Amino acid sequence: MATASRWYRRLGMDDTKDRNGILVYVAVDDRAFAIVGGQGIHAKVGDAFWEALRDAMRESFAKGDAASGLTRAIGEAGSRLAEHFPRRTDDKNELSDEISY
Repeated sequence: MATASRWYRRLGMDDTKDRNGILVYVAVDDRAFAIVGGQGIHAKVGDAFWEALRDAMRESFAKGDAASGLTRAIGEAGSRLAEHFPRRTDDKNELSDEISY
């Protein structure tokens, strides 16, 4: 989690206007992952959301289906972002959509 939090800050994800960035961090060699959310989104969804997302990813990873786990986690995170931070006409993409390796 410490490494994921460091990458969250390094990528500038804590600098968004609404503090609603979400990082899904996967350390393939270490067989570990973490989900880090900004204060803005965390205030809306709470611990239960992050725990459910983690548990669903863990279950998919344990079954050898990492792609499904990632797809589901990203989809659910996106749905929650859309629910609590709907697109506005003056929105701009504050973060890159590229995968960081």
